Amino acid sequence: MRDWYNDEPDRPKPGQVARTIVDCLHHWSDIELDLQDNGIDLESGVLHTRSWRWLRLRITALAADPHSRLHKALTKGA
Repeated sequence: MRDWYNDEPDRPKPGQVARTIVDCLHHWSDIELDLQDNGIDLESGVLHTRSWRWLRLRITALAADPHSRLHKALTKGA
């Protein structure tokens, strides 16, 4: 039995919806627009100079932000 301090990090908390990075990538136009709102222009070539981890962290943050287009797209109908 797991104790409170040994919680599984991948398990969604109550009220959260579990989504994979692939689920997020299906909403690429929302990601592009959200990143542009945050000052990241994907057309500038930034994806050629940054790591996949850098992009994944930003997409994950967008998915968790209730004000982002990505979050709204992922939770629509959930």
